[in-house]
Amino acid sequence: MTTIGNNFSWKRTGMIFAYYMPLVRKQIIWYLAVSTLAGILIPLLYGTDFGDVYYTLSWSALQFMFNFAPLVFAKSDSQAVETMIPARAGEKLAFYLLYTFVLIPAVTFGIPLLSSYIYILAGGTYPDVVEKAMGMTDSLNNYALLGTLQHLVPTVTCLYFVLRCRHNRILKGVIATFVAFFALSFIGGIWGAYMAFSHGFTDGKAGIPANPDAIVSSVMSHMPTLLAIIASVSLVYFIIMDWLTYRLLKNRQI
Repeated sequence: MTTIGNNFSWKRTGMIFAYYMPLVRKQIIWYLAVSTLAGILIPLLYGTDFGDVYYTLSWSALQFMFNFAPLVFAKSDSQAVETMIPARAGEKLAFYLLYTFVLIPAVTFGIPLLSSYIYILAGGTYPDVVEKAMGMTDSLNNYALLGTLQHLVPTVTCLYFVLRCRHNRILKGVIATFVAFFALSFIGGIWGAYMAFSHGFTDGKAGIPANPDAIVSSVMSHMPTLLAIIASVSLVYFIIMDWLTYRLLKNRQI
């Protein structure tokens, strides 16, 4: 049995990366290829009639790639070998978080974001769907921040279940990720229904005839609040899942 020091060691964290390198190398190459293609097409399609469709499809695909990236750790024998790697639970957690939430986002979104930035600097305009989304969140920065926080939820869920489950890890990871997606959508649906009912009830008490356009406008005006709530919940959930993942790794430590 290898004795492990009490201090955090980046060298031991690197040992985990060395073990996973054959697997993650393939993922990084594929993600980089898709990201590059998406970035090349941005200046070619954003300003066309196909801009809205391309934006929706391309960014949805990239986000799904990010959400399911932890599936790379579902190698059949990885759990047993990972347990025996002479590294502390905190070092293992550091590797998983750095790979999943730093390296993968950089590889997945870096080139498209840079391409978008250059395109806008050159005088291009965002597709209409982006302009509408920014209108709901007050600014591009808020839009990007809220979107980022929301996508932490399914990704960290996928990571936890892939590491936790011993059998059918890919299937269970995928199911857990989709459950996280639906949970966020459910929160949004409940909020929208509540706001619509509240507006309609207030108008009804005042004797004002139902106006669907006014109800929709009222719901949309409260979207920044909804997105801020979802972002806050997502951040808290992310921290809790990180803690649970650490405990999982620590309890499995030899």
